[in-house]
Amino acid sequence: MDTHLTADCDGACLPAAAGRGIDRVHARTIAALREPALGLLVHAYGLADGPTQRFITGLHDTLTSLPMHDWQAAFHPSVAFFNLHPAVIERDPLAAALTLVRFIVGAPGLMSGGFVIPESAFASEGLYFPHLNVVAAPGCGPLAVQPGVGAVRFTWTDGASADLPAGRFELARPDAESHLLPLPAVAGWPLLNSVPEAHDAGLPVLPAPAISIGAEELALVDDAHDLLQAVWPEAAAATRRFLHSLIVQPAPTDHMTSITLDFLQGTFIASLRDAVQVADAMVHEGSHARLALLLRRDGLIVDDGVARHASPWREDPRPLKGVINGVHAFLNVATFYRRLGERRPDLASLAAELYEAQRQKVREAWALCAAVVEPTPLGHIFLDELALEVERL
Repeated sequence: MDTHLTADCDGACLPAAAGRGIDRVHARTIAALREPALGLLVHAYGLADGPTQRFITGLHDTLTSLPMHDWQAAFHPSVAFFNLHPAVIERDPLAAALTLVRFIVGAPGLMSGGFVIPESAFASEGLYFPHLNVVAAPGCGPLAVQPGVGAVRFTWTDGASADLPAGRFELARPDAESHLLPLPAVAGWPLLNSVPEAHDAGLPVLPAPAISIGAEELALVDDAHDLLQAVWPEAAAATRRFLHSLIVQPAPTDHMTSITLDFLQGTFIASLRDAVQVADAMVHEGSHARLALLLRRDGLIVDDGVARHASPWREDPRPLKGVINGVHAFLNVATFYRRLGERRPDLASLAAELYEAQRQKVREAWALCAAVVEPTPLGHIFLDELALEVERL
């Protein structure tokens, strides 16, 4: 067996301690954004005018010189995956290139040297700076950026300025209220509901992100983290590593929603009802986030993508890869409910009911998949572990 492949799958099936193979895949996935980012800047140079070309050249030089660990810290936020998604680049390559500047503003390890961001880098909805968790308003550029020790100073041409602590998601001075929208953080996660990307027309988020979110609703995220830490510490730790920002959806009347998107790898997108439901969604979407990292490297199975396979979680037929995604995610959810019942006697009845329901569906779906699946070499390793964990349910 190829030990390199085995290492890549380690920690993908069920949550595990940090430093496993899936963590290394995560790091390599962020590192792999370097080539399309630099290529985008080269392409955008030919689309720009003289002053903008000079800005692109400076940005290209800065990004090219970054050591890989600084690159990975700078491009870790989920909006980096949006910024460099092929569909976003194809729509407006010059805008996509100019907005790459936001990943070096306030990023760890990039605290020296000032520069000016041209007004053309600001979209009509403003520009989100992920390391500062603020949106800079459109129409206020150009914007001078002066990094310092642990903070970044923004200065506009009208004389307004603001000092922003890097990485702490808080606005230090209100001098530039008309120019900046500071965003809240929930349980250490930036809340992205007011970020332009969260409302992008190409983003398949239904229902759309909530406009108004109550404090009691947001408190459920903290409660869910605490619950997950108490009943499944490995899952709680993995949630912190693979999910690191939040978009809240309004809660439908008859069910709850959650979704994982390649556009925003690492953003937890969900409606919020109670701590158990939110913890369930964290486990579910965290599973999708880990598997998505593997799928960026390898398809895992031979699949023509035709939706013809039955799924116990859907009324409509699904592609085989979709059914396997369901087996993997609900294996994790079932494991959560088993642990919840073992560690929270007050929730044992609810947990037992939900565990049994998901256990049966996981086994049913896996039996259908196992009969027809044709794995890749990496898929063999992943599916062997998946089969073992299904049998343990």
